[in-house]
Amino acid sequence: MPWISERPDEAIQQARDDTIERAKDIWGLDYAEQSDGLYPSGNQIGRSQYRPGHTRGQRGSAQVMPETIGGQWTTVFAATAAVVGVAIGDAIALGTTAQGLLSAQSANYAAVGGAVAAWLDFILDEDMFVIHEGFFSRALEPSITEFTFILSGVQIPTMQIEDIYVNEDSITKGYLEVPNVVSPKSQIVYKPRSRRVGLVGVAGAGINVNSPAFDEDASIAEPFGLIGEAIAKRSFLIRELF
Repeated sequence: MPWISERPDEAIQQARDDTIERAKDIWGLDYAEQSDGLYPSGNQIGRSQYRPGHTRGQRGSAQVMPETIGGQWTTVFAATAAVVGVAIGDAIALGTTAQGLLSAQSANYAAVGGAVAAWLDFILDEDMFVIHEGFFSRALEPSITEFTFILSGVQIPTMQIEDIYVNEDSITKGYLEVPNVVSPKSQIVYKPRSRRVGLVGVAGAGINVNSPAFDEDASIAEPFGLIGEAIAKRSFLIRELF
């Protein structure tokens, strides 16, 4: 099984140690050893939680998390075009294909800049590595059933993840048995699959999650996200990423 229910501490520590050594070699900087990376100073390398704002990445990203969702992980993307009821940067819920893959390719999403048959598709910032440790859901009635990473053009085998919901925790989690690491300036694509198939959204404000006219039955804005770490330059870690 590619994912497990218990956090694989040893595997995560090994991935962290290897990534820190790579970062030190590439950037020629010291790691904040005294605080185990949590409180870097000067030009040191440190680490932090992987945050939704990190997906904004480099310019040219095809689809990223918006600033208008208050720092939470959820299945939305940032509008790049304005229509009635939608401004550039607004949080837009996703539709699904006939097979349930989260997508922004139907007409209602194309009108606000959606173009990708994925949830997110972005280029990682040049000043950070990402260690993917797992995924989580806060949904009361979760619909995400499968998940695929495409990292630097290489597709990781699709994972069936419904078992993570069969527990008594208020936040359900699944951990990768072996964490995967993504290098700076690499492409990342996240492709969840939902049991809610064939959703094409509605026009304008109906797909804007912050609008009173948002139609939750026509698209998906689900509190689902990634668990991981960023290994990065201090100058990157202290940025205000909204």
